[in-house]
Amino acid sequence: MATRRRVGVYGLTAGGGLHPVVRVAGAHVRGVRGLAAGPVSAGSTILAATAQTVKILAPLGSALREVPGGVGGLTNNLGVASDADGKVMATWSGRSVRLWAWDGARYVAAPSWDPTTAASGRVVGVAMAPRTRMYWVLTTRRALNAYAYGSSGVVALSGLSGTVPPGRFAPRAIDIGWNGTGVVIAGPDGWRYAEAKAGGMQWERLLGWTGAKWSAYRARSVVESRSLVVGHHVTQLRVEDATCITPGVCQDGVRLPLGTAVAYQFATGDCTTWKAAPIAVNFTLSAVASAVCYRLVLSTADPRRTPLVRVTNIYEIASQSSQSRVAALLCVLGACGG
Repeated sequence: MATRRRVGVYGLTAGGGLHPVVRVAGAHVRGVRGLAAGPVSAGSTILAATAQTVKILAPLGSALREVPGGVGGLTNNLGVASDADGKVMATWSGRSVRLWAWDGARYVAAPSWDPTTAASGRVVGVAMAPRTRMYWVLTTRRALNAYAYGSSGVVALSGLSGTVPPGRFAPRAIDIGWNGTGVVIAGPDGWRYAEAKAGGMQWERLLGWTGAKWSAYRARSVVESRSLVVGHHVTQLRVEDATCITPGVCQDGVRLPLGTAVAYQFATGDCTTWKAAPIAVNFTLSAVASAVCYRLVLSTADPRRTPLVRVTNIYEIASQSSQSRVAALLCVLGACGG
């Protein structure tokens, strides 16, 4: 997995049932543009592409360390792809694709395996078949071109080439298919799947998924507290959250970008029956109890935005004039989003 600055290798813990994913090693790499499998002969390695280089990273304890054999001097490189054992990799920029071969110690350019013609449109990505010596090149003009490479150079495979079906679907990325003989082409609203068959590339409607709306935040999310035991009967509470309508105005509390909201709810006893709680108002619980639970319902009408809750203060309203505070931090690490 990668962000533009961090690369991490993750694995599954042993045992039956669901396997939690744990990070094996990580590294900071500035400007990551893609990841791929590294050469098997060099150990458990990965390839990390930037605009100027492709680095080979190997786990060393809890960190990823760069090992010799990568390539540099690239210009506006947009990504990296490799076959199953990392013996061959591809990089691309603009309308060109370059192939590289692992010679046991480093990657060397293999110009005889590069595509025979300039791509029709800018290159979106490359997918390399894991078990056969071939690859596909996808372009912004929906062209999907297949090539085979070997001792005799490179050969265009017209029977396994084609065009992404017309429509509003805009290709953004390509990867190898589930059985190794097809490709998955991703766009902003889902993906299309093409399978290599005897009659050529066939677009499999049932294996595609379009019409999706990718979003950064869910429309509704609930954060629920543990039971807060106070040792005596509680009848009234008060919630204060220092709401900030304009982000950045206050240091703590709740920030509400346009189209987002936060609602507070409380329950007593077994914490199954919830009651809405107004902000900055003394309110009576639906049942008297010595333990209460609270939850926040975070919502947004814009998938690009989320309400942000840092601290929620909950007070018990006692019969005497003083207030005893029931401390309740929503997130011990500082912030939560919907």
